[in-house]
Amino acid sequence: MSIDLTKTKNLALAACIGLAGLLPAAAGAQTPAGSPIRVLEKGSERPGKGTALFEQAAKATNKACVQHAIQCGQTVNDSLSTSDCALSDGSYADYWDFQGTPGQDITVTMRSTSIDSYLALLDPQNNDVAENDNGAGGNDARISFRLDRTGDWAIAAGSYSPGETGPYTLTFTCSSTTGTTPAAPTNLQATAVSSTEIDLTWQDNSNNETAFSVEALINGSFRQIGTVGPNFTASRVTNLTPQTSYTFRVRALNGSLSSAPSNQVTATTPPASSCQSNSPSAARPDRMCRAPPGSPQWRVLVSACGSRIAIRA
Repeated sequence: MSIDLTKTKNLALAACIGLAGLLPAAAGAQTPAGSPIRVLEKGSERPGKGTALFEQAAKATNKACVQHAIQCGQTVNDSLSTSDCALSDGSYADYWDFQGTPGQDITVTMRSTSIDSYLALLDPQNNDVAENDNGAGGNDARISFRLDRTGDWAIAAGSYSPGETGPYTLTFTCSSTTGTTPAAPTNLQATAVSSTEIDLTWQDNSNNETAFSVEALINGSFRQIGTVGPNFTASRVTNLTPQTSYTFRVRALNGSLSSAPSNQVTATTPPASSCQSNSPSAARPDRMCRAPPGSPQWRVLVSACGSRIAIRA
């Protein structure tokens, strides 16, 4: 027997098992144990770029990764070029350092008409604690975050796609006590969608938030694990541990002002899947399909993963 997934034979089989049956189910990406919990905006199909790209320990060996300085209230104009820090995905980034203190709320916005802006925030221990793609609208990025420690923080300003170069503007603002406290979000719900991810949804009751803070119950107290931009009502919490219960709540932020917390929700991640492939060796017979006259017969197998595999009889 031989496996043949050419377009012609796929079309011949379509009448027998349907187009959906010819598309193997994508296996969920498994996060290495020990990776930090991450909060991602839900609503964009594009995944986050990932911690390894922005890790400061890696850039320390790259002579092109020059350290720039930025201060609260400052707007800088710069440009990504091929001489900047080269990341492993083929994109470039500039690193902007600032001194942070616990409880300080910061917002950084990157705008450009030449590149698809992308931001990451690294704490003093070089952990990538936040990333953002299009939080400022269009192709502009924005991160709002409440700092939890004193030290030298860093902003990585880059592009989502590899090889992009061009000018950009970076605006950095810090805690402000002006404004009105936003209304608290309500109806928070949590759904475990895989062994390493729980998705959250909530109702946005404010019209002046600058971000939403996602908090998790860690060692008996709630801690911010990430933020999403204004007007978002959903987020993905990834890099979780299989078969573990997590409790969350959400707050609306307006600069340094924080709403009361939402209701608390708890969800438990399921066991990690043991399914590793859609190979015929892990499949069970489903049924025999007959293609149009003159075409070979096919047997459809259902793998342990649940996907259908077409095998020539």
